[in-house]
Amino acid sequence: MEKNLSEKAMLVSLNISTWNARREDKEATENVAATYGTDRDAGRYNKVLLQCPELDRIKKANNSARSFHYANTLPWTHKGADILPAENYFEYTREMDRLKREFQDAVIDLFAVYPQRIQEHANRLNNLFKPDDYPAPEKLAKKYSFSIFVSPLPAAPDFRVDLGDGEIKRIREELDTSLRQATAYAMRDLWQRLFDTVSHMAEKLSDPDAVIRETVITNLQDLINLLPRLNMTNDPALDTMRREIEQKILDGIDINSLRKAPLIRQQTAADAATLAGKIAALMDGPQAQPAPEQAPQAPAVAPEPPAPTPPPAVDMDNLLNKMAGYMA
Repeated sequence: MEKNLSEKAMLVSLNISTWNARREDKEATENVAATYGTDRDAGRYNKVLLQCPELDRIKKANNSARSFHYANTLPWTHKGADILPAENYFEYTREMDRLKREFQDAVIDLFAVYPQRIQEHANRLNNLFKPDDYPAPEKLAKKYSFSIFVSPLPAAPDFRVDLGDGEIKRIREELDTSLRQATAYAMRDLWQRLFDTVSHMAEKLSDPDAVIRETVITNLQDLINLLPRLNMTNDPALDTMRREIEQKILDGIDINSLRKAPLIRQQTAADAATLAGKIAALMDGPQAQPAPEQAPQAPAVAPEPPAPTPPPAVDMDNLLNKMAGYMA
């Protein structure tokens, strides 16, 4: 018996909050407006309160976590959550746990040198420095959080409310249709990722003057390795295309050959262009749709990742205890 979407996947939300280390200086803004004769609301002077390696590490950890999350999930039609196929659950949680520790370690390192970094930056800001611009350590701690929330996908048979049989039937039908649309939307995004990556390789390798970086191979290889875990509908066309890309492009390819052997580079570019054309045709055909007779036409362009929802404070007691050791 074919499983429905709620049995093959779940919803996951990634919420990360950070301190942006920026603040508008109203006095400086007014002085600039007076100096140049502009309206007060013509611009704002935003001070950089802190620049240091510790903040750079936090930013890097934040970006790495978000990039991994979006690469390893599929878009959900509602903002704030993404679809995590069950096949990818353990890989996803293992890596996200590591990235969370990396983020928290970077935050702890910032607190260890926070007073010192403030003093160093005071010299850079000179007359613009104001101690009140900087949050106290206990308030700063609350600006940092990293949380992952997993929840089940809705399932039409599970909708049980005392509204009358007719209304319940209508709501269940709407929910079932919505889930089919969400499945089509998510799988369309997966096909779009594959098309974008293969066509990018074809474009790069076709340009004799382009600098060929190793990512032109590794980005495609990473996606090919990930496809079986994201193919939650077990789309046979997607699996066939994955194997064809492995055989015709990735098997035996190396960056030195692409850089130093023009014939190999040209042939690989031609193969990539051919495969990109096949992917485009499949995206417009029924093979790319899990339920073509009912699923609506999904957008051809992959959707933008959802904006993060305001995150709750997570593990703050433990984090504050660790920070207190550094600040003592």
